[in-house]
Amino acid sequence: MRQLIFLFIIFSFAACDSTPKKKSGSSSKRVSPKSEKSESFKLEMTDREQPATLLPAREKMVSLLSEQHYFKLEKYLEHPDEPVDSLLFYFSKAIVHSSFAQYKEANKAIDLFLAMNKTQNDVESELNLMGLKAANYMKLFDYKRAADTYKTIADKYSDRLGANGTAGYREAYRRNNTLAGVPPLSVTIPQNAKIQTLRSSLNQWMVMVNANNQDSVPLLFNMSAGTSVMSESAAKRLKATIFAETFPVGEQDYVRVAVIPVMKLDDVVFKNVVVMVVQDDLLASHDGSPETEGTLGFPEIQALSYIKIDKRTGVLDVASPAKRTDKNMMFTWSQQMVVMLNDSLLLALDAGGRRSGLSVNYYQKNKTSIDLTGKSLRIKDERVGKDFAGYEIKNFPIKIGAAQSLLPAISVYAEPVLYGNEFDGALGQDVISQYDYMVMDFKNMRFALGRN
Repeated sequence: MRQLIFLFIIFSFAACDSTPKKKSGSSSKRVSPKSEKSESFKLEMTDREQPATLLPAREKMVSLLSEQHYFKLEKYLEHPDEPVDSLLFYFSKAIVHSSFAQYKEANKAIDLFLAMNKTQNDVESELNLMGLKAANYMKLFDYKRAADTYKTIADKYSDRLGANGTAGYREAYRRNNTLAGVPPLSVTIPQNAKIQTLRSSLNQWMVMVNANNQDSVPLLFNMSAGTSVMSESAAKRLKATIFAETFPVGEQDYVRVAVIPVMKLDDVVFKNVVVMVVQDDLLASHDGSPETEGTLGFPEIQALSYIKIDKRTGVLDVASPAKRTDKNMMFTWSQQMVVMLNDSLLLALDAGGRRSGLSVNYYQKNKTSIDLTGKSLRIKDERVGKDFAGYEIKNFPIKIGAAQSLLPAISVYAEPVLYGNEFDGALGQDVISQYDYMVMDFKNMRFALGRN
């Protein structure tokens, strides 16, 4: 139970789920049956009469949206070869920009959509993009505008959201409004800066942070954490301002938010770091390493812009990256990182997973060849403790940018599992461990593996 509570804390400060929801009691139809195979993207632009000349482009954009192949969609939007539906065009631009961490550009596209939608009244799509806009403000650390947007959603769309949905957005408003006067996060990274990591007793990455070079605090380095979390005693040692407001977690526990004015990570200096503050006894009981006092989460890690992780030395190179055009990494609605392999396959990055695997989505696209050459077997999904029908493929090639390798064997699910069906599979340690270093370039949205 404590483990579940801790995981909820990790993600509870993220925005309310802005994933488009199915309309309740609406007569609108899905724009494409292909959207059924996507679990996290349920686009339902309202059907409306359109000239026949717009239908080919609409079908193309909706197909790429439902497949979440934003690399192809971005290229198509740059040079569409048919007349386009302007409303769907800006909807698509907003999704693409957000997926590639271009949050300001995404919100500009959302504003254009909202202005045009005043005559179309596509309420469902408007609600979806308003949720995305609020989430983008959070990623820009603009808490005041995030709060205002969440309040607008709760006030304007309460009939459509229902009581529980409205309450969720009002809680998101309350959290962000608490931080309305906090300046955005800033990071100062000296030239050739490096960060030394340590290994915990459970072999997890740790970093040491401090305020004014005193009272170092060990934190897990966790890119899966939606926000940074810290024990109350650790936050006080880092001179945090802890707000009085409490936010419920579960039936009995609660968290508070805090701001650390200055936090140092070796030579890197963060300012205005927002963290969730947890009661010491609650944090101590989660299943992480006992010597840590919290987690350095994804917002601060992404703010570094570039991380090159040397697995042998544990050193993080955070030098400013040069501009590149070979992007192969994107975010989903839920901030899952997805990497493009072999110039077309989309695999969710599961750096903590032991084995890579291919999904039922990949199987359906390659069914004939897999049925002929694959070895039929039952695949044990350790996440849910169940077996699923699948195949084993021998000598599967993996190409990530310039890095190429060959997996002796990889499993393919032949039926849907509880989650993870929407992409072609997941990239795990059996591929990553073949290399000496891993690069996460958030400025150029590039993932790379290499050897020294």
